[in-house]
Amino acid sequence: MSVFLPAIQNHTSHIIKLVALPPNIERPAFSQKKAFREWCKLETTDHAFVCMTTGENENLRVSKTNQARKVLGYCADYDCPGDLEVVAGDIKNLAVTKRPSYLQSTFSGGLRAFWLFEKAVPVAGNDHASEILKLVEAEVKANWLARGLDPNSTRPELTFEAGGRWVEFEGHRIPAALCEAWAIKIMEKRSFKKEGDSLDIPLESVRRGLAAKYGENAWPGGWSCFELGARGSRFWDGGDSLSVIVKPEGLVSFTGGEAFMPWSKLLGVEWVRDEAGTTLAGRIADFYFDSANGRYLRKFSSGDWNFTQKDDVLMHLAKKGLSRTKEENELISAAEGALMLIQEQKNVDGVLETFFCNDEVVYSDGKKLLNVGRNKSPMAPAEVIGAWGEEFPWIGWYFDRMFGEDELGQKDLILRWLRHFYETAFRGRVEYGLGLVLLGPSNTGKTFFSQTFLGKIFGACGNCEFYMLGQDQFTSELVRCPVWEMSDPNLKGTKEVARMGDFLKQVVANHRVKCRAMRQIGYDVDWHGRLVISLNDDPESLMSLPSFSNSAEDKLLALVLSPGEWRGVADKQLATEMPHFLAWLMAEPKYALESGFRFGMAAWMHPRAREIAAENSGTDSLVELLAGWAKSYFELGHVVGNDWYLDEDSLLIGTSALWASLAEHQTLGVVFRATCSGPRLFGVSMSKICAKYPAFVDKGKRSNVGSRWVIKRSLAEALDDVEQPF
Repeated sequence: MSVFLPAIQNHTSHIIKLVALPPNIERPAFSQKKAFREWCKLETTDHAFVCMTTGENENLRVSKTNQARKVLGYCADYDCPGDLEVVAGDIKNLAVTKRPSYLQSTFSGGLRAFWLFEKAVPVAGNDHASEILKLVEAEVKANWLARGLDPNSTRPELTFEAGGRWVEFEGHRIPAALCEAWAIKIMEKRSFKKEGDSLDIPLESVRRGLAAKYGENAWPGGWSCFELGARGSRFWDGGDSLSVIVKPEGLVSFTGGEAFMPWSKLLGVEWVRDEAGTTLAGRIADFYFDSANGRYLRKFSSGDWNFTQKDDVLMHLAKKGLSRTKEENELISAAEGALMLIQEQKNVDGVLETFFCNDEVVYSDGKKLLNVGRNKSPMAPAEVIGAWGEEFPWIGWYFDRMFGEDELGQKDLILRWLRHFYETAFRGRVEYGLGLVLLGPSNTGKTFFSQTFLGKIFGACGNCEFYMLGQDQFTSELVRCPVWEMSDPNLKGTKEVARMGDFLKQVVANHRVKCRAMRQIGYDVDWHGRLVISLNDDPESLMSLPSFSNSAEDKLLALVLSPGEWRGVADKQLATEMPHFLAWLMAEPKYALESGFRFGMAAWMHPRAREIAAENSGTDSLVELLAGWAKSYFELGHVVGNDWYLDEDSLLIGTSALWASLAEHQTLGVVFRATCSGPRLFGVSMSKICAKYPAFVDKGKRSNVGSRWVIKRSLAEALDDVEQPF
């Protein structure tokens, strides 16, 4: 049976022709080896240079651009002089299955030995072919057969000049079974990442894809047996021998026409691209990059987000299957590539620990923020709904005694307020609601209501007094709380009381608050929680209640508690009763949510709360100064033609002009400037005076400059009225 090897006609040629072995080719005589080498390169040379491999294109010689696909055998090239007869005699000392098929004399006086395979071994490129040839070289003991073995003999692209004397050992072929065993040995250890799709895909995804395309029974034992290292058949082309090994990058086979089948050949390039994108997205799903502060965040198995270092991110990406080692010809590793993807596609402008929101990313003030909040929902109601107080006796007692005889229906008001807050929170979208003010004697449960009762239902309660006063700029811990409370805030002077009124409007009506953590950039966010202010009924505490004339009244529910004996409750009992109370509250028809109200219900203020606010508006000393100024004005300057003249018993004057006149007054100016530092604060005080003393001062028609005030002669006369003081 004739044996053929692929060959080229000279070293510059790439076209393959088949040459029968042993070749009957004469080698020209040359006096020097240099001349011989030059002859080998000539395009006009028509000789034979045999190859031991075939390429992807079998009509062209193997090269970098035509990678090896089959190994036909191994040629050992010996540079040292050798005697063919002597070597031929030594061959009998080799194992029968490992004896060469041919010996050949070379131009330099050396020799070559050719080991031909009974069946060609498929390979996945030059590197794979070289690994096979190196193993064959060691297994057949080529280094033992003669001296001067050229290490380049294992290069798959090498060709060998075919002239000279040949000795044939008929029937000597390396058996196919032995070749397969060597191929398996290489394939089991070798990584085919270089020949693969350069995209990591989980084996579970591949298993599903192959089962869908090739059928449930295509893999021996079923696809549940399709694991790394498992042996199977060439199901894609009908091969039935167990010649296939599962590798992370694809399937390798030591039979058939393909040594390596990447997933893209088996399942399609588009499938691989889509699956790889899905896989990579899953691997980076638990990471974000805070670009504003230059930090990474990782989601722990508990669901909590925490800041983490770059090396920690790379370590966890490696655990998810992304290598930290840079591949050949790559500038970065797969893990570093995923890190860049996190920076580009998973970047946020900061973090926000919000409440009752299941969105992973939220947008506020034009910023993209990662929601790291853990408080996803308020306390759940019980499944069983009983009558009032039936399953919650202590809570029923607490609300029943909260307002005493409750002639004004304050219990219904606070329960309606609570229902609106709870139901919208439980639905996952908290609506705006009224601020709550609780006034009453000490030891009546005001602070308990905000800190404990509401805190347990809604998950957190924070004290906002320092933030309100501008003494604490780091508010990230406060923003995460659904309930803000102030219990008897220690306000000093009219400025802080006025600030309290402005704070009520900002938080309740505008809902914009500054969120800032230490050593981080701050930003404005929407806050949809509730503000609760608790005040005792002693003079010191009531001084903190601001005037409600500065448009805060329509944003508040102000209630007055009744005195009564306090009866404490154990935490365990309270925790048991609360779900039953919430179930009752959600089912009570008269507290059902109503439309048409900006804050869920109508604002309401207890008459006593309104009276206290007026009495403690911080304007008594100022009204005395205003009365003194009015007395001197009406005595000396109130005449027809004066710019401020309105009628015989009243004048009309703007805020800035009145402030300037008081500040420049010869006798009152020093005291006035110490009391009121500027026109803006003075305008707030004038609003309070109007609310408290409408018989003396009233608001006039605004000018294009600002507010104007009607000051009556009766104010000047009241200064001398000992029986009816201010």
